[in-house]
Amino acid sequence: MGFATIGLAKTYQLLLMYKINNMKNTIKFISTLIIILTLISNRINAKDSNSDSVQFAMNGKILQSVKEPGSKCKIELFYGNTVIDSMTIKMNKPFKFNLKKNAWYTLRVTQTGCLPLLISFNTELKNGTPISENTFSFETQLIKLEDAKNMNQEFIDFPIGLVELNVETGKFETTEEFTSNYFTTLNKNSKVIYSDLAISIK
Repeated sequence: MGFATIGLAKTYQLLLMYKINNMKNTIKFISTLIIILTLISNRINAKDSNSDSVQFAMNGKILQSVKEPGSKCKIELFYGNTVIDSMTIKMNKPFKFNLKKNAWYTLRVTQTGCLPLLISFNTELKNGTPISENTFSFETQLIKLEDAKNMNQEFIDFPIGLVELNVETGKFETTEEFTSNYFTTLNKNSKVIYSDLAISIK
């Protein structure tokens, strides 16, 4: 896939190495870079005739945070800026999407009375790293609007996590640095407790 793919990998490598003391600028920098990488990756993927040959499964469950019997949430899968799949399901019900290799996706979950939840997925295969597990599973819950009032309003609309291939384990996992930086910046007068992508409010 040539220099474009190499440039994509190098760009993200610089992101992880780049140290910015101001956390606010760090989160803005990461979010902007995700958008840029999404556009680049989608162009590369459009030219890659083998991009359909490998798929990854994303299994999720949105735990109930609003105490209403039978409450539901809407789940949308974006490829670039285009919704390619969506569903409305009951809370606590598992869902699944298949993702192609070498692409960037965004998962958006919405529910009345809660903040929209975004998670970014990068399925780029890095330097021929063997894949030991092609399924990523997670559970999380939405942040209620009343809890969000005490949070940093500049960052509540950003993705809570970035999932990509860990070259050491060969598994698709959350990038701890991204999630840690996000919640450190998000917490203002409230305390969000998270483990991986699982969220709770203290």
